[in-house]
Amino acid sequence: MAVLKIVKNNYTSSNSNFPDGVDETLMTYITDWHKTKDNLILGYNVLLGTPVEMAAQFQTVRRIYHKETGRLIRHFIVSFSKSETDSPIFAFRFAQFIAMYYIKDYQIISAVHQDTENLHIHFVMNTVSLVDGHKFNEGPKELADFLVYLNSICPSNKFELES
Repeated sequence: MAVLKIVKNNYTSSNSNFPDGVDETLMTYITDWHKTKDNLILGYNVLLGTPVEMAAQFQTVRRIYHKETGRLIRHFIVSFSKSETDSPIFAFRFAQFIAMYYIKDYQIISAVHQDTENLHIHFVMNTVSLVDGHKFNEGPKELADFLVYLNSICPSNKFELES
């Protein structure tokens, strides 16, 4: 069974666990070449570059809309069991479809990790809309709608929410 995990971390501007900043720290982690062996990384509404450059693009949108506090990042992971897929290219294409759900409003970066037994895709999303500056808000209904979307684009893999 495929799994969606919303990483519940305190990705805020005041979190001292991220000395280089939340954006840069996460982008460094998800784009690490040891994890993304085939460099299957995509940026949506953001130009790919170094973690510092990508982080700066997220921060620019926040500055424009004066939304530099509170939750800055939404980090989620989609993972597959080995019986569902062992194809990094399948995961890469699937990441594109997942990102389509959010790209009309948000900046998002995805990276396929191949460093564990199961393929998984990390997504880092700016919580400030680049269109009108509204903050991303996810309640139970929005999460349920996203799961319905995931299951519609890949009906052979039933997605489950990991808590």
